[in-house]
Amino acid sequence: MTRVRRWVARWWRGEGGAFGAVLSVVTLPLEWKFRLASGARTQAYRAGLLSAAAAPVPVVSVGNLTVGGTGKTPLAGWITRTLLQEGWRPAVVRRPYGDDETLLHRRWSPGAVVVADSNRLRGILDAVSQGADVAVLDDGFQHLRVRRDLDVVVVSCEQGLRGRCLPRGPYRERSDALGRADLVIVSRRTATEGSAQMLADSVREQFPDLPVARVRFRTGRWTDLAGVPAAPPHGEVLAVSSVAEPDAFLAMASDSIRGGVESMAFPDHHPYDLSDIERIQRRAGGRVIVTTEKDAVKLADLEGHDPGVRVLPIELLWEAGESLVRECIRDSLEGWPRS
Repeated sequence: MTRVRRWVARWWRGEGGAFGAVLSVVTLPLEWKFRLASGARTQAYRAGLLSAAAAPVPVVSVGNLTVGGTGKTPLAGWITRTLLQEGWRPAVVRRPYGDDETLLHRRWSPGAVVVADSNRLRGILDAVSQGADVAVLDDGFQHLRVRRDLDVVVVSCEQGLRGRCLPRGPYRERSDALGRADLVIVSRRTATEGSAQMLADSVREQFPDLPVARVRFRTGRWTDLAGVPAAPPHGEVLAVSSVAEPDAFLAMASDSIRGGVESMAFPDHHPYDLSDIERIQRRAGGRVIVTTEKDAVKLADLEGHDPGVRVLPIELLWEAGESLVRECIRDSLEGWPRS
């Protein structure tokens, strides 16, 4: 399954070879149907044929236009911590798809309520019953059934604004969907700052009244599985991950380690079990195991087998517009009572 996903990612990038070219032609009608259905649904909400439910607390949505890889979850975590610092009792409400991001939010934001529910309104009501006075939707841009007070969209510099929609590409919506956003944040991992600036300028040109900020995701300091700072690994390592962009993690790990790095990638949100841990141990063959922060919360059992596991967390660094983002958050909450 992992190999299929990685091949699909290459196909979406135009690297699928002759078979990929044929598949692009075959799936063109499916893309048209997807775009038609997505556009019709959005128009139905705009025309009032479908109505969005009002929540009893303010709602801040963080989402994107594509499938994975933009950094929306770390951004949702940053917003949640910001709300905590300003005296709110935020809740992160997300889909019940993979326990890793739920566990991450609980690690990142102690004191926040974290709810996983396929029905976002029900999840918000659950969070309110636990004392939350503001809800942060992680991956909520396409979830139009709940009204939001601030719609934040993260656009990855590595993916850009334009591309094919599902299933021929990673886009869930075209770039004109940004017209219903309140704030756009351009993110980058490996792209240059100049490229991110050009993309931000492109967004401003298309949507002159839309606030735009820029953020960079970079590698942080090494930790152990519990998140305690630890010495960086040396020599040959095995990079274990179950993320949407395993190649990106491999590249970041390779840049941070003096020595060879072999990748062992599992499907995104993979729920590790004991047999997986035994496979990882055999594959490592005595080498140090390195992994992502997202995987670390699921690999606690590895600590008993190998206390030398190292975790490479990702840090969020604002390059432009942090004060603008904070202002947008405060404005969206104005007039709402705190619990």
